[in-house]
Amino acid sequence: MPHGNLRLEGLKKFYGSTRALDGFSLHVQAGELVVLLGPSGCGKSTALRSVAGLERLDGGHVFVGDHDITQQPTAKRNMGIVFQHYSLFPHLTAAENIEFGLKIRKVSGAKRRRRSNELLELVGLGELGDRFAHQLSGGQQQRVALARALAIEPTVLLLDEPLSALDAKVRVNLREEIRRVQKEVGIATIFVTHDQEEALAIADRIGVMHQGVLEQLGSPTEIYAAPSTEFVAEFVGKVNRISGTATQEDMVMTREFGSFSIGDSVAVGSKVSVLVRPEQLGVRAIANGSCRLVEMSFLGSSFAAHIRGSGGSKLIVAVSPDESIAFSIGESVEVFQRGPTLLTIADIDEPEIAIPAELAKLD
Repeated sequence: MPHGNLRLEGLKKFYGSTRALDGFSLHVQAGELVVLLGPSGCGKSTALRSVAGLERLDGGHVFVGDHDITQQPTAKRNMGIVFQHYSLFPHLTAAENIEFGLKIRKVSGAKRRRRSNELLELVGLGELGDRFAHQLSGGQQQRVALARALAIEPTVLLLDEPLSALDAKVRVNLREEIRRVQKEVGIATIFVTHDQEEALAIADRIGVMHQGVLEQLGSPTEIYAAPSTEFVAEFVGKVNRISGTATQEDMVMTREFGSFSIGDSVAVGSKVSVLVRPEQLGVRAIANGSCRLVEMSFLGSSFAAHIRGSGGSKLIVAVSPDESIAFSIGESVEVFQRGPTLLTIADIDEPEIAIPAELAKLD
């Protein structure tokens, strides 16, 4: 199967005054799976459709290997495309659906059947080639759609929300199958989704998009543990936002939840917001504390402890099942820091608390 790198340079797409893509650039290596993640309307599907030739760009270039295919029609781009809706031909069997693109290319019947059988085995449907779409489950239909996309030996595979129409258990199983097949075939792949868990589980790299711009591109670990922007930090995973004032360049004092050490250097006396994940915090019972445990939510492998400060602010702290046993709803607690904060963001309002003179001299 021919493989190629996919390179997108400065893609622009406008719908009136809306900038669906605003200078979008991305490089996907052969064999790599890059997930485009973001909320509805961020431009991720527009980017994918532009690669496929389904959207006419207002600027930028699409390269496969060294070939500029920006002006090529969809039919000549040799892209394998799988959409949210399976779009199988109801009057054709699974095998015939897979063979359809090969038939259009005038591949002989024997070669078509051989290729179809290979792909049915690859996607785990070796015994179901003679079934029609209505005889297959949703997950099986999407496997057929994937096999059909791969049948033409595409240079690039494009997956646009391929699992969003399936129930949760089927989604988990099928995303693992897609990952296995994609790695076995070794094809450059773009996978579009708004599901954070899906992106973190399946991607080699994740590109988080916002308003037509790539906010950050990195490994799942980098995106989760070291977000480069406020949007990425708040969109991917759970995050607490705590306001306070810098008492030292690397220390922030909050009114309700105590002090936090930060990795950023900020001016002493400035008001900032600290972003921190629930698992980077801890909680313990304490007499006459300034916080209260108001709720404990069971999440399966952990609990979410909902903490309310004396001023009404709330935090969520990740608590292990063993730790959860020690707490009672309504009891007095204090929050402490277990791990590094994500980001420190300057606020424009007045400082929340006064800085003691002896601390201000430390600057």
